[in-house]
Amino acid sequence: MVSQPDAVAQGFPRQLYIVFGSFFGIACYNSIEIYFIAFNTFQRKNSVYFWSLLVANTGILVHEISATLRLFTILPNMVMVPLESLGWWMTTTGQSAVLYSRLHLVVANPCKLRWILFMYIFTIITLQVPTTILHIGENAIPTQSDSRTKAFNFFKNAQLAAFMIDEAIISGVYVCAFYTTSKPMRMIKEDRVRTVLRQLVGLLILIVTLDITLVVVELCGFVQVQTTLKPVVYSIKLKGELFVLDNLINLVQLPTSSCWNSAVNRNSYADQQANMPKPNERWVHNTSLPERCEERDTGTFSTGIFDGTT
Repeated sequence: MVSQPDAVAQGFPRQLYIVFGSFFGIACYNSIEIYFIAFNTFQRKNSVYFWSLLVANTGILVHEISATLRLFTILPNMVMVPLESLGWWMTTTGQSAVLYSRLHLVVANPCKLRWILFMYIFTIITLQVPTTILHIGENAIPTQSDSRTKAFNFFKNAQLAAFMIDEAIISGVYVCAFYTTSKPMRMIKEDRVRTVLRQLVGLLILIVTLDITLVVVELCGFVQVQTTLKPVVYSIKLKGELFVLDNLINLVQLPTSSCWNSAVNRNSYADQQANMPKPNERWVHNTSLPERCEERDTGTFSTGIFDGTT
């Protein structure tokens, strides 16, 4: 397998330059659009979700620009490599924080949340840190040593595979938790809840498919292609994330009934974090709907993510 310095130094066919330019344009366009969507969607800007989204999105720009300049040898390799690594850290860590922070909306089990957080920290310490060190060392001190190149390739491939598994697990947990906590709401507006549920499943499939594509490109040895493809993949995942959550907030803002409000207060961890009123005792022990539910407009529902409480 070709080492990274050799891959950067060698010339590319004209078709590859077109591919690199296309990836650069797509990633930058998506990133700029995400900025506009984020600042227009969030009511307050003091939530973990919002800042994680901004960090991940900024990392996409940093990584794509530095990787493209490095591949086209516009700037020295050692100037771009640390920036490329910084952008990759911002992108992956920010994406993980985005997925983890939204999980609080539907999962009220602290033990489960801690295990997921530990899973991310374990991946960062055991795979991302060694990959970064080897990546910078591979470019700072080029060598023909097969052992160092093999070690770098192993950690790089393992890191991508681990991120794929982590994101698939947390997205799967979110879908299952949303399916469980939305049961009371499905009694009132089943079609719209099922639509959001299908979108969440579609987002999970999209995330897994894009991650598998990255891993396959990496394993096939297309170093140049995967370097510029990664920001495109993560920008698409962030756009899908915002699209699904925007539909989710529209769902809970629609006129609903007082029985759903009580059920949400009981089941939503985000409401507890926002110090929402505690449900009546009968809702704690009785999950069935009352015989009569009075319809009313609830206004804006506090999801925590969008109003800055999560």
